[in-house]
Amino acid sequence: MKTSNTKTKHYKKAALLSTLIAALCAAYSCSDNDSPKPDPEPDTSNVLRYQSMAIAEFKQITSDNKTQDIPVADIEKYFGERTEMASPNLLRLTEDSIYITKPGDLTEGYKMKWDGNKLLLYKEQTDTWEHCGEQKDEKQITLNTGFYIKRSEENSKRQLTVIGQEYSLENYSDIADHTSSTIWLRVTYTFE
Repeated sequence: MKTSNTKTKHYKKAALLSTLIAALCAAYSCSDNDSPKPDPEPDTSNVLRYQSMAIAEFKQITSDNKTQDIPVADIEKYFGERTEMASPNLLRLTEDSIYITKPGDLTEGYKMKWDGNKLLLYKEQTDTWEHCGEQKDEKQITLNTGFYIKRSEENSKRQLTVIGQEYSLENYSDIADHTSSTIWLRVTYTFE
């Protein structure tokens, strides 16, 4: 008999607790008098889609600054799928920013400004504005991209390899030095 009374007490406590929780939820739920959220501001950005790609340079630069052209057919040999995966397919321009969307919906955002028809990106590390593209006409913009592989030649027992990509790299002299060999690829993407 004692077990039956204990179960009944537990059921009553559970019912009371459930009623209390339901009452609290009802008291703190949204009412019809809550003000509606304002509509988001309309998107005033300019969206441009990928149209074409042109190889501007593909070279090997040795540590003693000798250059040799590399056949375009060898891009995959050096960079694998990197150039495809890093190729932008959409640009969204706002008044002071550029958003670059790549395969897989990966989006990068940068501060930007125009200097005449030149597109400049802000580099926070150096606090500088660097040229990365141009507006060709009312509907067309080009975006420069530099891909590189640097292999350190300072020590014959170990080698350091750095692989990178930057939109503002227009010349291999910005990354090549006397201690490494560099594979340099400069691509120009066109958007409309």
